Amino acid sequence: MITLASVYWLAAVLVFAADPYDLYPWGASVELSTHDSPRDAALHLINVVAKKPAASLILIGGSTTARYTPKELAESLALEGRVYNVSYAAPRPSDRFIVLNKFLENPPQRIMIVFDWMYAQQRNELRPDFPIYLYDKSPFNDLRAVNPDGIRRSIRVLLGETIFSEAEAFARYKNNLSKSYAKFQSPESIKKLDGLIEAGRGTIDAKPEVDLECNNFTAIANDLIPAVKGFAESGTLVDIIIPAYSFAFYYEWRSQISDTLLEDQLVTRSCLVEGLDGVANTRIFAFDAIDWVSGDLSNYWDTGHIYREKPLQYILTAIAEDRHRLTKVNLEDYIRGLREQVKTVVVRNK
Repeated sequence: MITLASVYWLAAVLVFAADPYDLYPWGASVELSTHDSPRDAALHLINVVAKKPAASLILIGGSTTARYTPKELAESLALEGRVYNVSYAAPRPSDRFIVLNKFLENPPQRIMIVFDWMYAQQRNELRPDFPIYLYDKSPFNDLRAVNPDGIRRSIRVLLGETIFSEAEAFARYKNNLSKSYAKFQSPESIKKLDGLIEAGRGTIDAKPEVDLECNNFTAIANDLIPAVKGFAESGTLVDIIIPAYSFAFYYEWRSQISDTLLEDQLVTRSCLVEGLDGVANTRIFAFDAIDWVSGDLSNYWDTGHIYREKPLQYILTAIAEDRHRLTKVNLEDYIRGLREQVKTVVVRNK
């Protein structure tokens, strides 16, 4: 008689034998497709990427960089060899720390780290569904890999599949973005956003009751900066990317993130620059103070995410050409300028 327990253990044998998440020495020898981005599938595939021979580039980001395919990254940055985009939605400091540490075990030639707004959170914040069981030291937790995704990927491996492609999911994702863009660009949405900005303009640059200091941002001071220094010391070229949020982002998201969102973010930028000043092999790029990008909502599918190809490509081209760097020399001008751009933004979507 076949019981649920026997079915489970058969599935467990299947998953452990195939090892689609590359947890063990016999891990599946699979690659990720260069023609699509794994997005949230990347949550389970960190080891698949981290155990490969040194990659030419690994992009570690969130939803702002999920659109880029490895092929696009390689072509825009003139790279050869393995290129990976490990960008999943809604990262949080704790899971980002886990991901960075996995790649520190086998540093790539170059790494790009997106400096998301979430770095203003405390370091113990974890994405709720992050599969931490795949990246801890407990073999008992590996049993949680016996799940529908693990079983499907195990079957694919045992059938001889050598490349994990997320083409169908990626196509659905882009189709959903197209729908989100159309909805966001509607006159009703733009009018509502315009009203929100006018209502909040007088308080948008409000300061917290207690002055913020860099040691308040534990995810930056205790996790990100030491990790970046670790990569730099290993010889990895590190690029930190401040994404191009729209100026309207600070008005719309303050009710969900922080009443002092703009000030919080400006202080984190200062802490980032100060903390990495003088660190070899490290560059910081800021793309959120470019008026034709961040000031024009027709570029976005919501206030925090670019939709149009032109600004997405512009960002990669600027990195390749070493433009839009943020350093101690231009930090004060950048902060002053961005604050003014946000305070005086006029809603437009050309």
